[in-house]
Amino acid sequence: MSLFKKSTGMTLNEYVNLLRLSYAQALLMHQDANVLRVAMDSGFGSLSAFNKSFRKLAGMTPSDFRKGLAGAR
Repeated sequence: MSLFKKSTGMTLNEYVNLLRLSYAQALLMHQDANVLRVAMDSGFGSLSAFNKSFRKLAGMTPSDFRKGLAGAR
């Protein structure tokens, strides 16, 4: 087990992915950029990879996340 995983409880790749997704959530909350632009700006190589990772973390698609924010306002 790596020192990073011992310290954080996750692999370096998992940590970087979490940072990317956190940044993407902030973009979705505060910008009107389309989801593809958010995916690219967050460091994802494709929209499908972004959607898959986002759904795994948030339990919904990026579009549904944004719609939920609009409904809460």
